[in-house]
Amino acid sequence: MSLRLRVDAPNPSIQEPEPTASDIADVQTREKSELAALNAKTEDQRALTRLKESLAHNVLFFMWMWCGFVFLGLLTYFSSQLSLGKEIPKEVILGLLTSTTVVVGLVGFILKGLFGGKET
Repeated sequence: MSLRLRVDAPNPSIQEPEPTASDIADVQTREKSELAALNAKTEDQRALTRLKESLAHNVLFFMWMWCGFVFLGLLTYFSSQLSLGKEIPKEVILGLLTSTTVVVGLVGFILKGLFGGKET
C-alpha cells in the first residue's frame, strides 16, 4: 500500500492584489512599534544587568568587611587571651564560626535569588 500526496499547483489565473499605500503604512507602523518594544525590552535588560552588578558588588564588599571584622576580632581576642595566659573558651570560637557560617549562607541565599540558580 502506498500513499500518494497530492499537491495542487498554483492557479496562474488567480493573482494576489497589489498592496495599497495604506497597507504599506500599516505594515511600517506595526514594524516601528515592534522595534520600539524591542528597544524598550533591551533597555530594561541593560538596566537590570547594571542593578545586578551593583548589588553583587555591594554583597561582595559586605562579605570582605565581615571577614575582616571577624579576623580582627579573633586576632585581638586570641592575642589578649594568650598574653594573659588564659585558655581560649570553645564557646567563643564556636560562636564566631557559627555567625560567620550564617552570614555566608545568607549571602549565598541572596546571590542565588539575585542571579538564579540551576534547579535540579
